[in-house]
Amino acid sequence: LPMRSSIVLGGLIIMVYTFLGGFWAVSVTDTVQGLLMAFAAILLPCAALIELGGPEGFVQGLKAVSRPDQLSLSGKNTGLMAAGFIIGTLGISLGTFGQPHLLVRFMALRDARALRQARVLAVLWFLLVFGGMCFVGLAGHILLPDLANPETVFFALTDALFPSMIAAILIAAVLSAIMSTADSQLLVGASSLAHDIGLNRRFPGRSLLISRLAIAGLVGLAILVALYLPASIFQRALLAWTMLGAAFGPLVIFRVLDIRTSAQGAFFSIVTGGALAVLFHFNPGDFVHSLLHAPVPASALERIGAFAIAMLILICSRQPR
Repeated sequence: LPMRSSIVLGGLIIMVYTFLGGFWAVSVTDTVQGLLMAFAAILLPCAALIELGGPEGFVQGLKAVSRPDQLSLSGKNTGLMAAGFIIGTLGISLGTFGQPHLLVRFMALRDARALRQARVLAVLWFLLVFGGMCFVGLAGHILLPDLANPETVFFALTDALFPSMIAAILIAAVLSAIMSTADSQLLVGASSLAHDIGLNRRFPGRSLLISRLAIAGLVGLAILVALYLPASIFQRALLAWTMLGAAFGPLVIFRVLDIRTSAQGAFFSIVTGGALAVLFHFNPGDFVHSLLHAPVPASALERIGAFAIAMLILICSRQPR
């Protein structure tokens, strides 16, 4: 299908998929999809490692096709730029605290025992999947050095190493990752409009209809963004992750620690954190360099600076117990 048609069709499929189930259905399907992603994160790296001739072949192949800056943890950056690059990359983790579709999973935990189990399973799953996919990217750099679009390395490597049947299953794992995130975020957005804002109280007995209309509206907005604001998938996902983290992460931390803050402080923290993350991301006119008079990468301010300023606003608006 043409790209535009694929985007629209994909959005409609996710909308129907979300309509057919609620939070319980999404949680069950997320478990199945997570297992499928873990399967792909084991099988594809193992096949790539065999193709490369084992660990020694992987190391030698990586050195043969890589520039010195590609083998460096800081890339082409040196000195202050290198420190800013590394800190900014680590700062991506701060976005975790503000993801609403992750927070509702904590809210649904049965008890403290389930929390301990979830902690172990989540860490192991992330190590397995993230580690496996990082290796897939490096292996693809060796086996497919002329790949035009690096974001398709998973599909290209799967097609090169496996027969069609197994390749289809592995590709389904990628679609699982997309679906498990999209349906969770749609449900959270719909519940925010129907319950948090209070539309269900204004229209008694229509909460289900309001939720479904909200899902349809969010899907339509997502399709428009994908069609008319071109960017790589990684750039879009990273901006959304960082913006949500800077907007809601500090407030979530305050609430978990049971630190009181004023309603005005909470509002300005959310608005300021999200707006600054977007501003630092696009960095119009390279104003970050002009502002600081130092070669600090804008990504460091986008991921850490916006979060820290939002946290500072909450600290200044603390209220006594």
